[in-house]
Amino acid sequence: MHLYTDDLLLRYNHPSTQWETNDSAGLYQYNLTHQPQDWYYRTHAVEYAWNSNGYRCAEWQDIAWPSSHVLMGCSYAMGLGVAESDCITNHIVNGVNLGQSGTSIQAIQYNTIRLISQGIRPRSVKIIVPDIARFTYWDRDTWHDITPARLQDRSGELSRHVRECYAGWLAVDPNAEQQGYMTAVGVHALWTSVGVPCDLYQHWAPKNTAFNLGIQLPEPQDQARDINTNGFAHPGRLTLQQWSEIIYGS
Repeated sequence: MHLYTDDLLLRYNHPSTQWETNDSAGLYQYNLTHQPQDWYYRTHAVEYAWNSNGYRCAEWQDIAWPSSHVLMGCSYAMGLGVAESDCITNHIVNGVNLGQSGTSIQAIQYNTIRLISQGIRPRSVKIIVPDIARFTYWDRDTWHDITPARLQDRSGELSRHVRECYAGWLAVDPNAEQQGYMTAVGVHALWTSVGVPCDLYQHWAPKNTAFNLGIQLPEPQDQARDINTNGFAHPGRLTLQQWSEIIYGS
């Protein structure tokens, strides 16, 4: 398999320990003037501690992998906009948070292959599957995680061949969801083939119900810090605690 670095997993660079993608300093300042006085994040800080590979968990050598409970997924798994103590994996002993903002099921497949090839066998793997229409383009020297919603926003930073490839990927249904669905099923099979229990969850609804995957997580009951001007935010700490109880049965 083509590798991009010597890291165990795909490297994600996070320039800040205080802000992350949608959870920005500017949005926080906006919310200080638009949220009620008892807004939780007015008095509760959020910090992001990244390991040297760019993940919100301990350094690889400090993880007891045989007893670990690995969680993979996008920003919903990573805990965008909430403190580390409120993340899903912090509600279980030996939880390992491998979520990444804006990632795709193809990137999760890459990391799955890397972990398995290095002989890593967690006690369990849970995957909160990202929108299966997302896409990772494997360029020569790097890779690009792309979401349908942000294709136009990123037109200036993506090469023409990447933009056109993803536009074609999305152009005709059911291609994007079919590809994503099959990849997710394949990732599940990879883990179970080496004796690691694996369960799939989804927090979204595909356009075609034929592509539903695993267990549907309930709608969020609260919001994280990143409330945008349209009122959207990632799931808050109470929702993530509820999801953890569903995922880990505790």
